[in-house]
Amino acid sequence: MFENVEIDLEELLNSIDFVVSSFQKGEVIFGDNSNSCHLGILLEGKATAVCCGGDKSSLKTFSSGEIFGAASIFCDNGNELFSKIKANTTCKVLFISREGVETIINRNPYVAIKYIEFLSNRVEFLNKRISTFTSNQSVRRLAKYILDNTK
Repeated sequence: MFENVEIDLEELLNSIDFVVSSFQKGEVIFGDNSNSCHLGILLEGKATAVCCGGDKSSLKTFSSGEIFGAASIFCDNGNELFSKIKANTTCKVLFISREGVETIINRNPYVAIKYIEFLSNRVEFLNKRISTFTSNQSVRRLAKYILDNTK
Protein backbone atom coordinates (compact mmCIF):
# COMPACT_ATOMS: atom_id res chain seq x y z
CA MET A 1 0.00 0.00 0.00
CA PHE A 2 2.91 2.34 0.63
CA GLU A 3 4.85 1.19 -2.45
CA ASN A 4 6.20 4.02 -4.63
CA VAL A 5 5.06 6.60 -2.09
CA GLU A 6 7.65 9.23 -1.28
CA ILE A 7 7.44 9.64 2.48
CA ASP A 8 10.03 10.61 5.08
CA LEU A 9 9.29 7.62 7.31
CA GLU A 10 10.94 9.06 10.42
CA GLU A 11 9.02 12.34 10.08
CA LEU A 12 5.80 10.44 9.44
CA LEU A 13 6.15 8.20 12.50
CA ASN A 14 6.94 11.24 14.65
CA SER A 15 3.66 12.84 13.55
CA ILE A 16 1.27 9.96 14.39
CA ASP A 17 0.45 7.70 17.28
CA PHE A 18 1.53 4.12 16.73
CA VAL A 19 2.34 1.06 18.79
CA VAL A 20 4.67 -1.84 18.07
CA SER A 21 3.54 -5.05 19.78
CA SER A 22 4.99 -8.56 19.95
CA PHE A 23 2.94 -11.76 19.88
CA GLN A 24 3.78 -15.38 20.54
CA LYS A 25 2.66 -18.27 18.33
CA GLY A 26 -1.08 -18.88 18.74
CA GLU A 27 -1.90 -15.45 20.19
CA VAL A 28 -4.65 -13.33 18.63
CA ILE A 29 -3.08 -10.31 16.94
CA PHE A 30 -6.24 -8.76 15.58
CA GLY A 31 -9.91 -9.42 16.38
CA ASP A 32 -11.73 -10.35 19.57
CA ASN A 33 -11.64 -6.57 20.25
CA SER A 34 -7.82 -6.71 20.11
CA ASN A 35 -6.42 -3.83 18.06
CA SER A 36 -9.47 -3.89 15.76
CA CYS A 37 -9.53 -0.09 15.53
CA HIS A 38 -6.06 -0.03 13.98
CA LEU A 39 -4.28 -0.68 10.73
CA GLY A 40 -1.73 -3.44 11.29
CA ILE A 41 1.56 -3.90 9.47
CA LEU A 42 3.27 -7.22 10.12
CA LEU A 43 6.92 -6.33 10.70
CA GLU A 44 8.19 -9.81 11.56
CA GLY A 45 6.79 -13.33 11.49
CA LYS A 46 3.84 -15.08 9.87
CA ALA A 47 0.16 -14.93 10.80
CA THR A 48 -3.13 -16.34 9.52
CA ALA A 49 -6.60 -14.83 9.21
CA VAL A 50 -9.22 -17.32 10.38
CA CYS A 51 -13.01 -17.17 10.52
CA CYS A 52 -14.57 -16.12 13.81
CA GLY A 53 -17.18 -18.30 15.42
CA GLY A 54 -17.46 -22.05 14.94
CA ASP A 55 -15.76 -22.24 11.53
CA LYS A 56 -11.99 -21.92 11.94
CA SER A 57 -11.24 -21.94 8.20
CA SER A 58 -7.99 -20.30 7.16
CA LEU A 59 -8.67 -17.25 4.99
CA LYS A 60 -5.21 -15.81 4.30
CA THR A 61 -1.64 -16.14 5.47
CA PHE A 62 0.32 -12.94 6.12
CA SER A 63 4.09 -12.47 5.87
CA SER A 64 6.35 -9.63 6.92
CA GLY A 65 5.39 -6.35 5.26
CA GLU A 66 1.74 -7.24 4.72
CA ILE A 67 -1.12 -5.07 5.98
CA PHE A 68 -4.38 -6.00 7.69
CA GLY A 69 -7.32 -4.09 9.16
CA ALA A 70 -7.42 -1.60 6.26
CA ALA A 71 -11.19 -1.86 5.90
CA SER A 72 -12.24 -2.37 9.50
CA ILE A 73 -10.86 0.94 10.80
CA PHE A 74 -13.30 2.83 8.56
CA CYS A 75 -16.37 0.60 9.11
CA ASP A 76 -19.46 1.83 10.90
CA ASN A 77 -20.40 -1.63 12.20
CA GLY A 78 -18.88 -1.13 15.65
CA ASN A 79 -15.84 -3.17 14.62
CA GLU A 80 -17.85 -6.38 14.39
CA LEU A 81 -15.23 -8.57 12.78
CA PHE A 82 -15.85 -11.73 10.82
CA SER A 83 -12.27 -12.94 11.09
CA LYS A 84 -9.34 -12.69 13.42
CA ILE A 85 -5.61 -12.91 12.88
CA LYS A 86 -3.49 -15.34 14.87
CA ALA A 87 0.28 -15.55 15.06
CA ASN A 88 1.77 -18.63 13.35
CA THR A 89 5.21 -17.70 14.66
CA THR A 90 6.56 -15.04 16.99
CA CYS A 91 5.35 -11.79 15.40
CA LYS A 92 6.02 -8.08 15.68
CA VAL A 93 3.27 -5.74 14.46
CA LEU A 94 3.08 -1.96 13.95
CA PHE A 95 -0.43 -0.68 14.75
CA ILE A 96 -1.61 2.71 13.47
CA SER A 97 -4.90 4.24 14.66
CA ARG A 98 -7.60 5.55 12.33
CA GLU A 99 -6.51 9.07 13.18
CA GLY A 100 -2.94 8.17 12.25
CA VAL A 101 -4.05 6.77 8.89
CA GLU A 102 -6.09 9.94 8.27
CA THR A 103 -3.01 12.06 9.05
CA ILE A 104 -0.91 10.03 6.61
CA ILE A 105 -3.56 10.42 3.89
CA ASN A 106 -3.91 14.16 4.53
CA ARG A 107 -0.15 14.69 4.29
CA ASN A 108 0.23 12.61 1.13
CA PRO A 109 -2.96 12.26 -0.97
CA TYR A 110 -1.25 9.66 -3.19
CA VAL A 111 -1.51 7.32 -0.19
CA ALA A 112 -5.32 7.63 -0.49
CA ILE A 113 -5.12 6.33 -4.07
CA LYS A 114 -2.89 3.43 -2.97
CA TYR A 115 -5.31 2.72 -0.09
CA ILE A 116 -8.25 2.56 -2.51
CA GLU A 117 -6.23 0.28 -4.84
CA PHE A 118 -5.40 -1.99 -1.89
CA LEU A 119 -9.06 -2.21 -0.83
CA SER A 120 -10.19 -2.77 -4.44
CA ASN A 121 -7.80 -5.70 -4.75
CA ARG A 122 -9.18 -7.15 -1.51
CA VAL A 123 -12.75 -6.82 -2.84
CA GLU A 124 -11.74 -8.58 -6.06
CA PHE A 125 -10.07 -11.39 -4.06
CA LEU A 126 -13.16 -11.81 -1.88
CA ASN A 127 -15.48 -11.83 -4.90
CA LYS A 128 -13.43 -14.66 -6.40
CA ARG A 129 -13.62 -16.58 -3.11
CA ILE A 130 -17.38 -16.13 -2.95
CA SER A 131 -17.73 -17.29 -6.55
CA THR A 132 -15.65 -20.37 -5.82
CA PHE A 133 -17.57 -21.31 -2.67
CA THR A 134 -21.01 -20.69 -4.14
CA SER A 135 -20.47 -22.61 -7.36
CA ASN A 136 -22.90 -25.51 -7.57
CA GLN A 137 -20.51 -27.71 -9.51
CA SER A 138 -17.68 -29.29 -7.53
CA VAL A 139 -15.52 -29.86 -10.65
CA ARG A 140 -15.87 -26.18 -11.58
CA ARG A 141 -14.95 -25.13 -8.03
CA LEU A 142 -11.90 -27.38 -8.04
CA ALA A 143 -10.74 -26.13 -11.46
CA LYS A 144 -11.17 -22.51 -10.39
CA TYR A 145 -9.27 -23.15 -7.18
CA ILE A 146 -6.38 -24.76 -9.09
CA LEU A 147 -6.26 -21.93 -11.63
CA ASP A 148 -6.34 -19.26 -8.92
CA ASN A 149 -3.54 -20.89 -6.97
CA THR A 150 -1.10 -21.60 -9.82
CA LYS A 151 -0.35 -17.96 -10.66
